[in-house]
Amino acid sequence: MLLCMVRRVLKLGRHAGEPWLDFEIRTRQLAKQVLHEQSLDLWGLCYLRRLWTYAGHMARGDVRTNVASNILYTLDLQWWREERHRVRHPGRFPPTGVDRVIDAFLLPLTGQPWKIVAQNRQTWASFLPRWLVHASE
Repeated sequence: MLLCMVRRVLKLGRHAGEPWLDFEIRTRQLAKQVLHEQSLDLWGLCYLRRLWTYAGHMARGDVRTNVASNILYTLDLQWWREERHRVRHPGRFPPTGVDRVIDAFLLPLTGQPWKIVAQNRQTWASFLPRWLVHASE
């Protein structure tokens, strides 16, 4: 969507007789080049970066005073694993989100749950580039 918007802003049109697929490839590459030259990210990378920094922020939050951090620690992946064996209403949702995605990435690298790794800001920030590559594949 962002690439289409950049294409419209740049008024990149289709050449006479140019096949549609060639037009799409050419203009998307130009739009990506313009975004790169302006040091702008595609929306997906921006979202992944913000998710990572917010997850670290929430993991470092005080569980006693921060409601969101309390929920994050109370309803974590370990809680979901224990809870799934109980008889539940069929409309309950399975565990998704931060715990599952980030744990799947960090656990093989560090051997520790992501909330432990996030307590050290420098270590957490050092994993951001690898996370962006991993999550955008």
